[in-house]
Amino acid sequence: MKILNLYAGIGGNRSLWGNKHEITSVEHNESISKIYQDLYPNDKVIVADAHLYLQNNFKDYDFIWSSPPCPTHSRMRFKAYCNGKGKALFPDMKLYEEILFLQQYTKNTNIKYVVENVKGWYKPLVEPQNMGRHYIWSNFKIPNIKIKSNSTGNNKGMTLQKKMQLKGYDIKEWHNYKGDKRTLINNCVEKQIGIEILNAIK
Repeated sequence: MKILNLYAGIGGNRSLWGNKHEITSVEHNESISKIYQDLYPNDKVIVADAHLYLQNNFKDYDFIWSSPPCPTHSRMRFKAYCNGKGKALFPDMKLYEEILFLQQYTKNTNIKYVVENVKGWYKPLVEPQNMGRHYIWSNFKIPNIKIKSNSTGNNKGMTLQKKMQLKGYDIKEWHNYKGDKRTLINNCVEKQIGIEILNAIK
């Protein structure tokens, strides 16, 4: 398949997909895209706005995976505000723009899609499928995937190295990255969810 992987990050969802598909990944952060390219040298990596790339190129792909940024939707971020550790933020509606866009524009096509986000602090505006710590919106049947989450975002006592080990990454590979490595790790979709969803496409 021709696969479009949007908001790719370091490719947590893509970890077990292998190399038999033609994968294009879009990530706006150049430093993060370099880590992704090192991990998946066979993929085409584009440094761009994933939201606009989806709008302009969705017809070119068989399967689209989109994981828009989650901080303004997450329960953890809202809890931080309630504890006096953050400011009040409007939910970023690009998430629902993409869900509605894909629902409508993939009708009567063979294009399959998944939009993934964390479980939010409000009732979803479009009904999702619940999967671990994730909400999933799609246009094909996905079995309920029950796995033990490797998310360690709430474990303050865990070292970065342990977090990376749980997610299957080697900290040495990222020695040139100056950003927040914890955020990169915590943003990774569980790899088992990624491969189970890919395998559900008929």
